[in-house]
Amino acid sequence: MPNSPTGVPVGISSIEWELGPIEHNAVNARYEPDPDYPDAEMQVHLEDIFGIAFGQGESAAYGWDVVLTMRRLENHIINQIVPPLRPFLP
Repeated sequence: MPNSPTGVPVGISSIEWELGPIEHNAVNARYEPDPDYPDAEMQVHLEDIFGIAFGQGESAAYGWDVVLTMRRLENHIINQIVPPLRPFLP
């Protein structure tokens, strides 16, 4: 973070970001610099976490993380579906 002439870090007066799907040419975050230091250089250390989610619109799993959902489905099949069927499997 930049420092003021007194050596105190300069802050950001406001910052906002959007959570959810990232779309082409969409603004995902914006900030307003400290009005006392409008020309101060800004150092950004951002670590984004991206994932893949299901659906658009009316999907029953809309917004659910794909990898986590597939793991839950696998767990359900292994622990709930397969055991009662074992007598009928070769």
